[in-house]
Amino acid sequence: MSIFVELPVGEYKSDAFDKFLPTRGAFDLDDARAMMWMAQLAYETDAQATIPAIAQLWRFQAMTKIRAQAGTADTRAIVGERNGCTIVAFAGTDPALGDNVITDARVRLTPKDTHTGFQDACDAALPKIMPLIQTSPRPIFFTGHSLGAALAALAAESALDSGIVPAAVFTFGMPRAGGPTFATRYNGKLGDRTFRLVHGGDIVPCVPDALVAANPIQFQHVGRLLTCPSNSKFDRASPLSAMTSNDPRFTAGVRLDFANRFLALHGGNIFAPSGPGILGPAYALLPFLIRDHLPDRYRNALEI
Repeated sequence: MSIFVELPVGEYKSDAFDKFLPTRGAFDLDDARAMMWMAQLAYETDAQATIPAIAQLWRFQAMTKIRAQAGTADTRAIVGERNGCTIVAFAGTDPALGDNVITDARVRLTPKDTHTGFQDACDAALPKIMPLIQTSPRPIFFTGHSLGAALAALAAESALDSGIVPAAVFTFGMPRAGGPTFATRYNGKLGDRTFRLVHGGDIVPCVPDALVAANPIQFQHVGRLLTCPSNSKFDRASPLSAMTSNDPRFTAGVRLDFANRFLALHGGNIFAPSGPGILGPAYALLPFLIRDHLPDRYRNALEI
């Protein structure tokens, strides 16, 4: 992938999995932190040295890179095995990859009531992922950021339908992956173990919405939502939402962006926070509703 989403090796936290407990059986922010770092690592499929180095740093016994291309889909993922668990992590949208942008934009619904672009991208990768997890004796986790979050949810449902029961699904900045029939079906099977984290005014979880879809279909979120304010931390004391939550909405995201801009100006800062890596200083020029979506904002919000 590109410098837009890759992270220097030295920025990875050596303690990312120190408090991760695969047998916890309930939501915990320490587990979410580990999953967000795994979601970041999924962006590194073209960085030849990064994945082996970080796999060793985090004491994974195996780490397999996945790339699947079919039609307009170009799906990247990693499957990692470590003591006590197997983790499937999907990469999100790389703005330098035109196929990723096309995937996001294909907002029609499939016969399964899922987002057409997301479903095609998931279906492309499943034949490479399923053999790696079908015989795993460990709890299996699915995770991803942005587009990767939607793919994690769709892949988790496919795994369950094939007899593989996911331990949990952790998503970060996840767009809506389907319509109401999909949401009802998914939540009946995996809603209580799907944890959907949204940071600040991140606009991506606000779409697709009826206001921005190609037709007036009511896309629906799945799982249980946890939010935190922009430039803040996720709070252990905050309760998860009910599975019926379809927040955040597009209009609310736009209003929150104006509020974030006002707060920044009131504090004497007209820019968003800068970020890591080569392009880090340029991130300050992004709109707040985009800046809040980038992976480093989620990682920072989970450093508690």
